[in-house]
Amino acid sequence: MGIKASSNIEAVCKLHENNKNRPLKIGYQGELYSNSHAAASKFTARIQNKMSEFNNCTPHCHSSNIELVPLVTSKNVMKAVASGDIDLGVCAVVNSKGGIVQETVNALQGHNVNALSTMTVPLRHHLFAKTLDRSKIHLIASHPQALKQCQRSLRSLFDKSIPVRPVKDTAIAARYLKEGTLDDDTAVLCTEEAGKYYGLKLLAKNISDATNNQTTFMLFSNHNKQSFDV
Repeated sequence: MGIKASSNIEAVCKLHENNKNRPLKIGYQGELYSNSHAAASKFTARIQNKMSEFNNCTPHCHSSNIELVPLVTSKNVMKAVASGDIDLGVCAVVNSKGGIVQETVNALQGHNVNALSTMTVPLRHHLFAKTLDRSKIHLIASHPQALKQCQRSLRSLFDKSIPVRPVKDTAIAARYLKEGTLDDDTAVLCTEEAGKYYGLKLLAKNISDATNNQTTFMLFSNHNKQSFDV
């Protein structure tokens, strides 16, 4: 992709120290309990550690000074970073099984943002539904990357070419099933946290085709901007 991270989290932390009257806003793909939410939480912990070094206190003293903002798509994240609506943005950039995350590549085009840091996070895709009877499942819904990363496992589980429906985010798929936007004969690929949060039943645990499935996420800001034409 031609993106290099500057690992300059310290500069962002120092800038925020000069503006303590508002929280540091970190936007991310998806919504609560998505994989990007998990990555954003890990970046938050890293930033809190840096902030604590500047102020000679524990990371907990900055826990209330960071706000995580769900923005669903990479496009929304990049737009908010470039405009300054959020201070930092977290997007998936490459997966060990699915390859380059094209959604993020497309979202980067023409935006003046700076890649600060990367983090590789192990992914665990679980299959949740409203029933434990697999014979009643006639559709699988999730983010396109999750569907791509579980193709072989899904074929094995259902002994047929079951239709799939792409959704903007794994956690949104779980919410849609809970709310009835998706029919009851649908199963969704999502994190264990999302499935439990929406009261769904676990059909199959950790069904990624690759045992070491992992995604690299990148932290972006508009500090020291650079334009990406990818």
